Amino acid sequence: MTDLPFPTLINSTPPETAEVSVRPAREADAQSIGRVMLASWRASYPEALHDVLAELTVDDVADQWRESITSPPSGRHLILVALEASEIVGYLLAAPLEKGDDVAPGATITDVSDLVIHPEHTRRGHGSRLLAAAVDRMRDHGATEAATWSVEGDVDRLSFLESAGFGDDGSRRQLDMGPGSLALIQRRFTALLR
Repeated sequence: MTDLPFPTLINSTPPETAEVSVRPAREADAQSIGRVMLASWRASYPEALHDVLAELTVDDVADQWRESITSPPSGRHLILVALEASEIVGYLLAAPLEKGDDVAPGATITDVSDLVIHPEHTRRGHGSRLLAAAVDRMRDHGATEAATWSVEGDVDRLSFLESAGFGDDGSRRQLDMGPGSLALIQRRFTALLR
């Protein structure tokens, strides 16, 4: 035994909280992001996307994620991941809206295309941490506004967006995911970045 300037704790247990963090996605994260995406889609849209989801595998989507991570169209495109310890439990995908995408003159809008948390890891602050980190990056790139879409009737997501300062701007769109799926109606939410 060595002499330490502090007492040795015997039978101490680590705290009950997990280490959580957010960081930019890496190429090696593609499989984990795909796993989170499919788990969330299967939990959120089982009827609407039944046939589509029945055929999709993590490998099917991982290659697309790998490409998005390694070859973004610009430095303003962003993929962040949320971690609980070393496990990826969520992700955020954001990109600048181009002129002609309902962008008002003088506005610089970033579209939060995807903000997804694995269904077993919701309500632990991961979405808030991802969004806060993304807003910091958006501001650094000169964005004045953020926009995102939410499926009509997704009460949890709507509540989250409103609590984060987003408001319904009245825009609607219909997503058709192809044969064997039901159309999804989405509402657009926007927030000023101050």
